[in-house]
Amino acid sequence: MADIFVSYTSDDRDWAFWIGQELLKLGHTPRIDAWEISAGGDIAAWMDERHDKADHILCVISEAYLGKPYASWERRAAQWAAQTERRNFALPVRIEDCKLSSLLAPIKRCDLFGIDENEARGRLIEFLKPAAKPTGPVSFPGVVKPAANGDAPSLQIPGARVVLCSGGGAGALFNTVVILGADRP
Repeated sequence: MADIFVSYTSDDRDWAFWIGQELLKLGHTPRIDAWEISAGGDIAAWMDERHDKADHILCVISEAYLGKPYASWERRAAQWAAQTERRNFALPVRIEDCKLSSLLAPIKRCDLFGIDENEARGRLIEFLKPAAKPTGPVSFPGVVKPAANGDAPSLQIPGARVVLCSGGGAGALFNTVVILGADRP
């Protein structure tokens, strides 16, 4: 599995430890300074070595994290590496609702605030899975609702209004689909 450097600030130590524990359960190797550096250890040398060798840098993001210089250094280095040579290197995980910088905002992230532990665990697991197409059939998201007045039924699709128009030849149920006001993400 992956070697994951956990970047956090001392204010968020409990979150970093919980995330590290969950990473261990998933078979990853979390790199947390408090777990690896003994008294008198060279923190900067450890950071440099672990940062370079890591498969990912998981940033435990809070207002405190965004305001600390060394945390910003770790985060910016991870973002730079992700943009230049190490795709998907930076893994932002927000532990509180805080505004992200314009450079960090477009990166896919995981939000763990305002939810219980089981949901947080589930979100973290899903976030760390590689992107993939579904392996089985995907259910159709629309529902055909019969019209109350005998007109053609309308098809409900989230983000769009679709109307199935009747007509056509003998035995034809619908021959025209009209999509009105389709929303795009």
